[in-house]
Amino acid sequence: VDCKWVFKIKKNSAGEIDKYKARLVAKGFTQIQGVDHYETYAPIARLASL
Repeated sequence: VDCKWVFKIKKNSAGEIDKYKARLVAKGFTQIQGVDHYETYAPIARLASL
């Protein structure tokens, strides 16, 4: 699965640069059924386990 960096510049109310943010995202649309994944999985914590 390929990935790419997404960059964003956050500005304050005066329009000045406040901070730079970056995140790495996976290109899920490039997955091949049976090769890259067999089923979907979303990690979610149940309230009872906390």
